[in-house]
Amino acid sequence: QHRLEQESQRHRREERERELQSEHLRNQSLEKDRRAVQLEGICNDLRDEVTNCQKDIDRLQKQVQAVRLQKDEAERKLEYDMAAATSHAHLQEERLRIQMEEALSKQRQAEVALDK
Repeated sequence: QHRLEQESQRHRREERERELQSEHLRNQSLEKDRRAVQLEGICNDLRDEVTNCQKDIDRLQKQVQAVRLQKDEAERKLEYDMAAATSHAHLQEERLRIQMEEALSKQRQAEVALDK
């Protein structure tokens, strides 16, 4: 009888150990599932952040391109305006040189007439 009772106690202990082990494994599994869901959320947040960053990069690249086009256009206009101003200045300089030559010629003619 004593031996049967010891055997029964041993079976109960083993059964309890299996139950505890099973509960421990269930808890581990639940913890892993919870962590997996948490990591999936983090991954989704990071994907969203990457997408938003890419949108910002695309927007900024378009702005940079627009500014470069404006700068190039301004440089072309400046070159054109400088060329036009230089040409205008050369023409004025040439007109003034001709007027000065005419004035010198008139002065010489007047001096020659005065000498006569």
